[in-house]
Amino acid sequence: MKPRLRTIAFCCLAILLVLVGWIITPWLVSEIPHEVVVSSFAQTQNRLPDAKRSDYWRPKSGAPAKVVDPSQQDSELYEAVGDADRARIELLLEKGANPNSQCFGESPLGFASRLAADSDTYEGRSTRVDEVMGEMNESLYRPSPKDWASIRDLLLERGAEETLETASIAGNVTFIQNAIAIHKPESSIELREALLVAARYGQVGVVKKLVDAGVPTRIRSYSGAPLLSLAAAHPQVLKVLLDADPELLHGRLNWPAISYMGVRFPNEGATPLHFAAAYGSIESTQLLLDHGADLNAVDECGVTPFLVACSVAQKDQIELLARLGAVVHPKRAWEMLGSISGGRQQEAEAGLQLEKLGIAKPT
Repeated sequence: MKPRLRTIAFCCLAILLVLVGWIITPWLVSEIPHEVVVSSFAQTQNRLPDAKRSDYWRPKSGAPAKVVDPSQQDSELYEAVGDADRARIELLLEKGANPNSQCFGESPLGFASRLAADSDTYEGRSTRVDEVMGEMNESLYRPSPKDWASIRDLLLERGAEETLETASIAGNVTFIQNAIAIHKPESSIELREALLVAARYGQVGVVKKLVDAGVPTRIRSYSGAPLLSLAAAHPQVLKVLLDADPELLHGRLNWPAISYMGVRFPNEGATPLHFAAAYGSIESTQLLLDHGADLNAVDECGVTPFLVACSVAQKDQIELLARLGAVVHPKRAWEMLGSISGGRQQEAEAGLQLEKLGIAKPT
């Protein structure tokens, strides 16, 4: 009887230890506390930069604009913004579409602002889907940042209302300055939301204005990404934040991110350097390393920034991190090569870079 009781007691103790570890892990992973900001526009602040954007390939044909379904004008307006179809947007607004309507929790102005900011960040980047779309039909094109910026201007001219969210995405410093005068920077949830969004979309003027006003920087989005990680694609924003608080360098993702194209990234425990490697910003990577970032930091899956660079086929990141002494795992590097994103040409170039570095493909 006693051996059985000991076994039961041991099992209960093991279960208790697992539960305690599961509860306290988020606090152990992040070396400095970050307040989670539950955002009223969390859908925007939680979006990680998406380099693919292949849904936004559009026909070049200049077909006459038309309203397909008058009862669905507001949703058609949102779709026309995604197409950067200025003629159709003008027609829909003339027919009575509401420029301040909401579709999928977002206004047409918010959609245009976000697409302009994201396409500007990733202009010129290629993916497999991009290449296939181009091969299938030469009449397709992808709208440029200027296309969506002009759509944003059009919507504002036609009555769309600027909000703290859209101003943060688009970098409207004047609007933010007025908001600071209304809210208390040290305690305002709205201004913390604005800081998260502005950092995510690389709006350095807005970020500097909010930080200088006293908005707290040790915050993370509802998805668990610290402020510095959200800004990892934008070296100028990183500099402003690190100058304000160097300890931000040690914040880690402490909630698992959602699956991205079938691949779960980033993993829990990812550092700002993991994010910089994923976004392909050499300037951001160098800046973080100059401030003391751990070159060989690992997330909960044992993935280093070097392996992240391999997974997104960023040959310049691969070369930089290897040259600075990153620990290389040849088998894993080749297994992860291009697993998250990267066109065929980009993946081939990254593979050549690995070979130049003496990292031979395992046979």
